[in-house]
Amino acid sequence: MKSILTFVLAVAVGCLTASGQIMQRSTIKGLNLAAGVNMMGWSSDYYELLAEDAGSGYGAGVAASYGITELIEPYLGFTYSSITMDNVDAKSMSMSQLDIGVRLNFLGTIHAWRPFVQAGYSNRTLGMNDISYGEGYVDVRIKAHTPHVGGGVAYFFNPQLSVFAKGLFSLEGKNKEFFDGQNTGTEPDVTAFHVTLGVKFNIQLLLN
Repeated sequence: MKSILTFVLAVAVGCLTASGQIMQRSTIKGLNLAAGVNMMGWSSDYYELLAEDAGSGYGAGVAASYGITELIEPYLGFTYSSITMDNVDAKSMSMSQLDIGVRLNFLGTIHAWRPFVQAGYSNRTLGMNDISYGEGYVDVRIKAHTPHVGGGVAYFFNPQLSVFAKGLFSLEGKNKEFFDGQNTGTEPDVTAFHVTLGVKFNIQLLLN
């Protein structure tokens, strides 16, 4: 009788385990790596005309994150975008942004769709190479330390692989203007946003 009960218990545990594996559609926990393409835009009252002629662009980015729990996920990411210029006398324009923050993921592991919100801090640089200024050309950098907020949704094909769409808005923050590496003392207002489509891998599971 004892052996029969042991056998029944083992079968029941096996069925529950198999059911749990079947039900799991997603996970945030552990080390995650992501890459994506983005559309960006920026605006400024100080650079109003320039923002109208060259206020958007496209780029790519990478990120690493670690799911402490299914809810809490600190992250570090970097994006670089080339700005499309229209009637702007410059060699090139770009924006780079380094982000650090915390993401909150909602719903549970039985769901393939997982919405999220995030917030943190950004180190952002708006660059203008050989842009016309006065009688010559200068390299201009607008560097900022600024808060950012955002959110989006991820779809999991399986716990190891997902795709996502998100929007990230970086606020005005503390901006400094540099001409050919020299601080001009001007603090122009600049805000920016990025809309990203990407793919994310749970490295923790892939390596196990």
